[in-house]
Amino acid sequence: ESEVEDYRFMTTGQYGGVGATIFQRDKLILIRETYEGYPAQKAGLRPGDVILEIDGKVLYGKNNNEVS
Repeated sequence: ESEVEDYRFMTTGQYGGVGATIFQRDKLILIRETYEGYPAQKAGLRPGDVILEIDGKVLYGKNNNEVS
């Protein structure tokens, strides 16, 4: 799914996510960067923030692909 998003963004400029790139450190998922004007940036997320859960699902131990 994330590869499809990447391809769509590269070919059309359209982006369907929350506007943030992520990375994994140890067993945590962190924000690498946010895109100007997208929901993640508007919500105040910043590089280095840890994402603990999404819709009540705990992310500890998940990898980038599972979270994306």
